[in-house]
Amino acid sequence: MNFDFTDEQKMLRESVRNFIERECKPELMRKFDLERIYPTEILAKMAPLGWYSAFTPVEHGGQGLGPMELAIMSEEVARFSPSIATGYYMAIWGVLNIAKHGSPAHKDYYLPRVNEGRQTFSFSMTEPDSGSDAASLRTRAVLEGDEWVINGEKVFSTQAAAPNNTIILCARTDTSSTKHKGISLLFVPHDAKGLTMTRLTTMSRRMLGNYALSFENVRVPRDAVLGEPGQGWSYIVDHLERERMTVAASCVGFAKQTFAEIVDYLRQRKQFGKALGEFQAIQHTIADLKVALDCAEMLVYKVAWMLERGIPCNTEAAECKLFCTETQVKIAFEGMRLLGGYGLTEDFGMARAFREGMGAVTGGGTSNIQRNIIARNILRGN
Repeated sequence: MNFDFTDEQKMLRESVRNFIERECKPELMRKFDLERIYPTEILAKMAPLGWYSAFTPVEHGGQGLGPMELAIMSEEVARFSPSIATGYYMAIWGVLNIAKHGSPAHKDYYLPRVNEGRQTFSFSMTEPDSGSDAASLRTRAVLEGDEWVINGEKVFSTQAAAPNNTIILCARTDTSSTKHKGISLLFVPHDAKGLTMTRLTTMSRRMLGNYALSFENVRVPRDAVLGEPGQGWSYIVDHLERERMTVAASCVGFAKQTFAEIVDYLRQRKQFGKALGEFQAIQHTIADLKVALDCAEMLVYKVAWMLERGIPCNTEAAECKLFCTETQVKIAFEGMRLLGGYGLTEDFGMARAFREGMGAVTGGGTSNIQRNIIARNILRGN
């Protein structure tokens, strides 16, 4: 396994880092987080740089980049805010699914719009009574003539109300099938008639917003289904490893910045006549955090390397998501402890890092779900 980046990948990392350092300064991210401001202008500025077309297939006007580049970009974009990375990745998640499973009409409509920065997506699966048990969802879509009629409730739909957003909705279209069958993915405009959105007060992803959605006889065209009706669950599973790697990479990027802020504080802050970083107990904590951070980074690029080569990595992706998200929380928690009272204020980055870390631990499959996957695969000999 070679951990060296190509010259092109090094240039990509540098260009993304330069943009993020210029456009996503910590004080601005703090303001957007506290005031719940959607980062419209920042996300829009990524389009002329070719970021939205980076993972679109070449035949659809994109660059056709792979998992390694996705890991690099996810890490760097999240350096000062995982919300920025999530906002960006939701567009890419849509691209990856449409490129693989979408109809020619869907590809012709959505992919150019994403490439130009005129389209983003949100994903809506979780319901009030189905979180980790996602396949037990109850939202229904019934075909009436040439339209699907949707009724049901969703919750924790990130950036559902964003400008130019289309909701990719998980709905049950066949109640006679088994639990994981009969689920379809439908494109629903965020301003569809009969759709009501309520913004939730959450501790993470504040600038993007998390929403509760209510569908009351919402109508979308018959061809609004992504891929084949009833195959939605298989499409979701098809991209889980890539999604988990991306979440993990974002955590590594943000954790690196959080760790750097901790180290800088320990070098400058003096108590009892010397810098805090000179106390052995604190040095041991810093050493443990650095080891965890380096291990997290290696897990990310191991999974990216496996995805790049088509090597099955269900276990490794779960390990990666589990360890990297919990490492971000651990670093933020220790940061709050080491900074004392300052760690609890919004003027420093520890509280926000902790909040965003908890969002990453919960979303995309909780830590215990990842542990279930890892243990099951081990015991089955996979």
